[in-house]
Amino acid sequence: MKNRVCGDIEKLVLKAVEQTSEAILITDAAGTIIYANQAMEEVSGYSAGELVGKRPSVLKNAGSHGPDFYRELWATVKSGRKWHGRLLNRRKDGTLYALDTDITPVKDPGGEITHFISVRRDITRELQLEKQLIESQKLESLGLLAGQIAHDFNNMLTIILGSVELVLEDTKEGTISHKLLAETLKTARQTAELTKQLLVFARRQETRPKKSCANDLIKDAELILKRLMANNIDLRMELQRDLWDAELEATQFRQVIMNLTINARDAMPDGGAMRLATSNVAVGEDSPWPIPPGEYVLVELKDTGTGIPQEILDKVFDPFFTTKPKGKGTGLGLSIVYGIVKQHKGEVLVDSAPGKGTTFRLFFPRAK
Repeated sequence: MKNRVCGDIEKLVLKAVEQTSEAILITDAAGTIIYANQAMEEVSGYSAGELVGKRPSVLKNAGSHGPDFYRELWATVKSGRKWHGRLLNRRKDGTLYALDTDITPVKDPGGEITHFISVRRDITRELQLEKQLIESQKLESLGLLAGQIAHDFNNMLTIILGSVELVLEDTKEGTISHKLLAETLKTARQTAELTKQLLVFARRQETRPKKSCANDLIKDAELILKRLMANNIDLRMELQRDLWDAELEATQFRQVIMNLTINARDAMPDGGAMRLATSNVAVGEDSPWPIPPGEYVLVELKDTGTGIPQEILDKVFDPFFTTKPKGKGTGLGLSIVYGIVKQHKGEVLVDSAPGKGTTFRLFFPRAK
């Protein structure tokens, strides 16, 4: 009877290990994999047959863990102690994933280590959400600062503009004084436009969105967008039929599309292709995108340009940050995109790599 109960428990444990959402690897004392459960196959992209008989190094690390890291890991578990930490690996298809990992030595009655059990939980999405939150908080702080500075500066600039206009009226045309004052007035007005752009980033401009179809707004701007393109750039539009409505302010939405289009054009000096697409998406808890669950209208712009290095990808929405040569841009284009999308209670994500182009994804909540 006891043997039967033990056998039933063993079957139950094996079934639980096989069906758990935690990725489990078991190795022998030498570190050779002897078992991988289904969750391990799903998270890594490797089948159990590809893992069994191999060393754990078959699960390629992402280059963030050096030899010292693994020496310390193995020294810990071989001494009989449990190891806990975070591993950053690459799936079989090359994509990165992060694992919260426990490695526990298994000992026989004599105290000798016979196996190691590794229990791993995929925390890739949690880290993405954490990164997104930190980035959002940073831009919120920058927005508050930029908004306050722009507001105060705009008040002072109003006095300057009014004074220069009055003096200009009393100055004889054709004189050096008149020309200098006219140039001063022109520069002051350009500066006023700059402060308006900062206020957009800070989301301090009043907006009155209404239920609209993004497809219609894009089609209205199609002629302008095509004129902005160089002859060696192929602009393709893939607009989903029956697209959901979203609460959009038409002028600001078109400004977002134009800013992104100009950015993409400038990233392809030797030509290339640009794809502007719309679609309905329902984002759940298991979504690859680190945004709140819900129904969204997705506007996606993808180019085949030079791409953005990973080390500056987190800075692209910062005001006045630009990779363009001096005099070729204010560094406010993407800041304005961020400010407008956030003002519409939406989300904006960017995915890029040098030589592989850039993809911007704008998520606007579906209008109820």
